[in-house]
Amino acid sequence: FIENSIYSANGQYDDLNSPIMNFSNASNVSLTFDYAYSLWTNPNLAQIWSDTLIILVSSDCGLTWQNIWEEAGANLVTANPIYNEFEWFPSNNNDWSSENINLNNYANQDGVIIKFRNVNQYENNLFLDNISIIANGGTSIYEEMHNTITAYPNPAYKYINIEYVGLKEIYTVLGEKLLETYDNRINVSDLERGIYLIKVKNQTLRFVKE
Repeated sequence: FIENSIYSANGQYDDLNSPIMNFSNASNVSLTFDYAYSLWTNPNLAQIWSDTLIILVSSDCGLTWQNIWEEAGANLVTANPIYNEFEWFPSNNNDWSSENINLNNYANQDGVIIKFRNVNQYENNLFLDNISIIANGGTSIYEEMHNTITAYPNPAYKYINIEYVGLKEIYTVLGEKLLETYDNRINVSDLERGIYLIKVKNQTLRFVKE
């Protein structure tokens, strides 16, 4: 997820790029993803803060880009109420929205890259999950890479980092849930030394707390 409220300057952006993909033998291509967002401030106020999520596609290995999807401010919000006046995290499935974008304009082409761009304006956290690029009914290499989840350092002393955008749950080896979070960097300093399990999506990882 992206913490838009902590940036040093308005208009700074972050990009998440797919690998270069070959759709030369594809006739039907689509992009699906889930996202979650809530405003911090009331959109009816005179001062409007408006984080933006943009999706761009390149068919020449990144030399040029085309904007194919863009939402900002209240139009980007997936939660109810639409503003919270605090740092927001999704708490249930109803806080998320799913999007399906037709990419048939890029079928039968090589050198395709998809870019997710977040443009901050000091508002609130933006979450992305379950990104899939599907060609001819089969899932592309990007989802396979996205589903490969790692946790480090292992063993961990104070923090453990999990390279996955979404809910993480930490359990004891006996199955007791200790915490759940959407943070990618988790403070485990209060855990006793031993072996713990991290459940993310459909995978279970194991780490050692020193």
